[in-house]
Amino acid sequence: MSDIGASFAQLSCTNFTGDLNMTAGLRYAIVISHAGTATAGNYIKWEGDTTIEAPYSDYDANSHFWYSKDAGSTWTQNSIAEDMESGVFIVLGEAYSGTLTTYQDVINKAGSGANATARGATAVGNFVVQAENVINARTKYDWTTNYSSLSSNIKYFLNEIASNLAAIKVINYDMSGYTTRLEAEDMKNTLRVEAERYINELQKEDIKEFVKT
Repeated sequence: MSDIGASFAQLSCTNFTGDLNMTAGLRYAIVISHAGTATAGNYIKWEGDTTIEAPYSDYDANSHFWYSKDAGSTWTQNSIAEDMESGVFIVLGEAYSGTLTTYQDVINKAGSGANATARGATAVGNFVVQAENVINARTKYDWTTNYSSLSSNIKYFLNEIASNLAAIKVINYDMSGYTTRLEAEDMKNTLRVEAERYINELQKEDIKEFVKT
């Protein structure tokens, strides 16, 4: 990030390289560091407002400001009066809405040539939801609704199908980023054949009954 400067009303950080995925339930930190020596006139302040509510609904007693005086080797928690409930910040991004597979699994299968728009969390989530409905309809069972009750084995099985079908849509959105159109078509065909084979297995009544137990 470039130098903050002497004063500012708002600082935006947009220099993340590639896709940055956040995992629900995992605690994250926003870290601001000073490369030089802190003095009375050379320091960083974080704007706060104790009259506003916590920026996120999952705020809890562990969400605090911390500081380090040794370049991050050790950290000390500030007082409760200066916790994250009063800190002003916002994280912007897209929401992923898939169930049967993860965002990253789809992106990995789509490859590095995938279009940036098609790689977005919202777009991939929509592709996954479409794939999930195809799987549910073709196997005549609502795997999405009953996902939480499934065993790990069938979850991985469904992940394979959903990520394959969604990755095909990501690739198909714009194939100009791949080495050749033939490369993109070969990737789609491979994913399609695998997905079709797994769906055929799920359509078998004995397999369906086995994986639902």
